[in-house]
Amino acid sequence: MKRRFPTVFASGVLAFALSGAAMAGTLEDGVAALQRGDYATAMGLLRPLAGQGDAAAQNNVGIMYRYGQGVAQDYGQALGWYRKAAEQGNASAQYNLGLMYTFGQGLPQGYTEAAELYRKAAEQGNASAQVNSA
Repeated sequence: MKRRFPTVFASGVLAFALSGAAMAGTLEDGVAALQRGDYATAMGLLRPLAGQGDAAAQNNVGIMYRYGQGVAQDYGQALGWYRKAAEQGNASAQYNLGLMYTFGQGLPQGYTEAAELYRKAAEQGNASAQVNSA
């Protein structure tokens, strides 16, 4: 009897590696769709990744809800997605959440909270946050 374990194992490793590459492509495809205004495609690609904990996808889904891009504008949803990404250290989400505090979008205006978020994002090199935290 032949031993198939090494072949099956190698196939599984290859499939896992390819799925990671496909997911990365999905994020890139979702961001590209968002940038060209194809909001249905963007949400279809980004929302599942955001639900799986991808911070970049969470930030982009937050953007879509904040500006009503392909979905009804919903500051509560935007805040939720930004917070999830910001807690993971995503500088763009920290900056975006800071903006929502600055303008009181969906929550009471909070300059102290905004400044702290801008500082965190600025420390990671976010140029917009560096300007706002100066």
